Amino acid sequence: MLYAGSIPVTAARMCEQMTRPLFSHCHPAVLFLYFFGAAALAMCTTNPLFVAVSLLCGAGYRFFLAGGRWMLKSLLFSLPALLLIAGFNALSGGLGLTVLFYLGETPVTAESLCYGLCMGGMLLSVLQWFACYQAAAGSDKLLSLFGRFLPTLSLMLSMICRYIPDTFRMAREIRTAQTALLGAEPPGFRARLRRAARLSSVLVGWSLENALETARAMQAKGYAAGRRTRYDQERLSRGDAALFLLLFVLLLASGYAVLVPAAAFSFYPLLTLPTGGWWCLPYALFLLLPLFLEGRDWLRCRR
Repeated sequence: MLYAGSIPVTAARMCEQMTRPLFSHCHPAVLFLYFFGAAALAMCTTNPLFVAVSLLCGAGYRFFLAGGRWMLKSLLFSLPALLLIAGFNALSGGLGLTVLFYLGETPVTAESLCYGLCMGGMLLSVLQWFACYQAAAGSDKLLSLFGRFLPTLSLMLSMICRYIPDTFRMAREIRTAQTALLGAEPPGFRARLRRAARLSSVLVGWSLENALETARAMQAKGYAAGRRTRYDQERLSRGDAALFLLLFVLLLASGYAVLVPAAAFSFYPLLTLPTGGWWCLPYALFLLLPLFLEGRDWLRCRR
């Protein structure tokens, strides 16, 4: 048996797998159905109840995957973005009958403000679900799922899922290097704008150079040279099939709950109370199912 230090390779792989979330070990079809179903449902409704459920469940699952440190960083980005979207819609819309105050000659209504908050919450929840997919599944799962049928599209999506976090990481490194070379950020709007323009220029240059290096590496490895064989190590087990069937049933029930007239909610011309609150139950069950599996596994390990 091969050994990695004093630990057998099989044991080392087992320890590495135990550190990953339980849901990430499922078949790629199960992960794709859950995460992209959650993102699609989040984009199909502006009902405040459904938006709040999607936002809270996505934040809870992201907190489980990344921890509290990510939660603080996410709040620093999410709250200003949410307030910006709500304020822009309130100032540009002017629809609704409940006028809160006037900004110049522009009326700011409660209906437009609530609609902006719901739209901002919907956008943030969709971003959270895609971030959860990247943290739990990664680009390899997507490539193994669609690599045989849609190789070009799956490769493009997996590269996008990889380049987005790499770009943010490189932006932080560039900002740190600028601070070390040029000192603290200077006061004044023009100085900050010049530094931001310099950071953007360096980041665009790095992105182009990285794209060229990736293209050359793919060409050197024989990409697009002809028909390629592939090895698929993912196998659909009975547990994966049962979980896929359960998620599919909950997805259908959640889709009906999102589109049913009882769950409809209108902001204009007069803001009314949300209806169809009990329709959120299948939606919440669908979104909380991975956390339930993770909690059950954690209790078993504690016992």
